Amino acid sequence: MMDIEVDNYPVTELQSRYEIGKQAVYNRLEALGIKPSREGKNSYVNAADLRSLDELHGHIQDGGKMNDFPLSQLDREDDMPSGQIEMSTGQPDTTQLAVLVETCVKASVEAAMAQLPEALAAVQAPRLPTVAARSPLWHHWELTRAMEAGILLSTAEIEALIGVKPFCHNEDTAYQRGSWIFIKTEKRIGSQIAWRVLLEEDDS
Repeated sequence: MMDIEVDNYPVTELQSRYEIGKQAVYNRLEALGIKPSREGKNSYVNAADLRSLDELHGHIQDGGKMNDFPLSQLDREDDMPSGQIEMSTGQPDTTQLAVLVETCVKASVEAAMAQLPEALAAVQAPRLPTVAARSPLWHHWELTRAMEAGILLSTAEIEALIGVKPFCHNEDTAYQRGSWIFIKTEKRIGSQIAWRVLLEEDDS
């Protein structure tokens, strides 16, 4: 009978299998670190656990004791692959999980740090001074575009282009700055005067 292996062996039959009492059965299960599985009201041990119980029984029959049996609970866990340990205990290997999480976080931080200089350069690039790099004629091109498109400019827009605020004396309706003439209109852009842009003709 000892040589017969079954996938699920009832714990209740271990007493008759080894001719021992109920408490002795539980003592052996505890010594081997065996946790029977439950199906309904019944508990079972698998074939591997039953084989260990048989070996322990033979050891005791030969005059040995449970505490000097070589296949203790610690030995069983050390001999089993980590995947089998997790299946037998029903609990995940939290140590391996923590190491995995720490490795992933470290890799993410290192990758982010490696990209940081490039990201900072991209953020700072638009803030670099651009006025100094402009052509001294840039405002002429803007005024030409406004003139050709017939766009009316506000007082503030003209000041931003030529550096001074256009104005008219008394009944005058035009302000000239260099070759550019700004005609005061009756229209308003917000609360400001709207100006038409003209370029003085070269009579030479």
